[in-house]
Amino acid sequence: LGSRFEKIAGVRQFEITFRGLKDLDDITTLAEGLRHLKMLMQLTLSFSLCTSLYDISALAQSVKGLTTLQQLTLDFSACNIRGLDISCLAECLERLLSLQQLELSFRNCTYLDDISGVANGLKGLPDLQKLALDFCRCESLQE
Repeated sequence: LGSRFEKIAGVRQFEITFRGLKDLDDITTLAEGLRHLKMLMQLTLSFSLCTSLYDISALAQSVKGLTTLQQLTLDFSACNIRGLDISCLAECLERLLSLQQLELSFRNCTYLDDISGVANGLKGLPDLQKLALDFCRCESLQE
């Protein structure tokens, strides 16, 4: 999958859904493929209900290199992601200086206990116009 992204390197909008793939636990190959999409302006990835997914660090590493991104949507609803697992998003987000719209969903991530990584990453987004964050039913988050 990863090397096939070279053939679509000039694409500006990319959307892929893995919704409900309960055995999906490694997205490294997808992350490596995304590195080829240097002209990308809009990226939408949905991992909703991928209950075996917890490590998103490879994805964060790849997305931070997509400096032309203006819209980013990541849906990790009902994944088994924890606070340490999303801390990698801080470095990713702060490098996306062209980002205008950001949507992150961690709805029903019952083990998510720390969102400071996301908050820290948002500080350096000068062009951000639309922000949607969903932490509903993240029962481990402290008020």
